[in-house]
Amino acid sequence: MQAKSIKPALLGLALAASAAQADWAPAGRDAFGPAQALKQSQQFSQQIDARQTWQRSRIEAGLRDGEFSHREFRVLTRQQDDIAAMKRQFLSDGRLDSHEFRRLDAALDEAGRTMRAEKYDQQARWYRDYHPRYN
Repeated sequence: MQAKSIKPALLGLALAASAAQADWAPAGRDAFGPAQALKQSQQFSQQIDARQTWQRSRIEAGLRDGEFSHREFRVLTRQQDDIAAMKRQFLSDGRLDSHEFRRLDAALDEAGRTMRAEKYDQQARWYRDYHPRYN
């Protein structure tokens, strides 16, 4: 009788030991190691930086070419500054996870839509070819 009761106990210990050795990631953490998480964070950060640099240069070129008024330029620049502040806040813990990357990516998408809307809004601007009579 004792042999039958020992088998389930040993089986339970074996399962508990194998689950402990599985080294499952704690809740809220990435399933891969810290080195891979750091590499992914750096890639996310580089993608956001490249996209924001491109949008900032597009805004400055739009002001130079007369596509944006000075007020529109200030609004678009402030929007980019807010995105940069959001990125700094997300990086305060030393890494940029996938949820934070998606929020920054969505903010940059919204900034791109705002730039497109301001560029094609047919608003009169003061630049070299502007004349109120013909606009």
